[in-house]
Amino acid sequence: MLVDTDGILGTHRDAYASRLTDDYVRILPGKIQSKEEVLNEFRKSNTKTISMVPEQMDVRIYGDTAIMIIQLRSREQTPDGHTIDHRGCPAKVFVRRSGRWFLAQLTGSPLEQ
Repeated sequence: MLVDTDGILGTHRDAYASRLTDDYVRILPGKIQSKEEVLNEFRKSNTKTISMVPEQMDVRIYGDTAIMIIQLRSREQTPDGHTIDHRGCPAKVFVRRSGRWFLAQLTGSPLEQ
């Protein structure tokens, strides 16, 4: 399954932002970011995500909370045209509010290539 990275981080950033909770937190190695910090980073980034391919996904639902653990391969293109391959394991926590799911937290860990 190929993830629509243009829709997530490209031309539809506002739609993506609307699916985050107001208190959304992203935790990556060496940093903890608020929703606003993450969205600002997306806006300022010169790196283009070319692909995101989930290798494995595990979803558990507990009432109005869902936990998704993904093993993911991604490829980015730098402003000078080089490509960088990544392999990681994001864990996402979603909450359901008024029948809609919102991303409340993402914790990302790198995996060996």
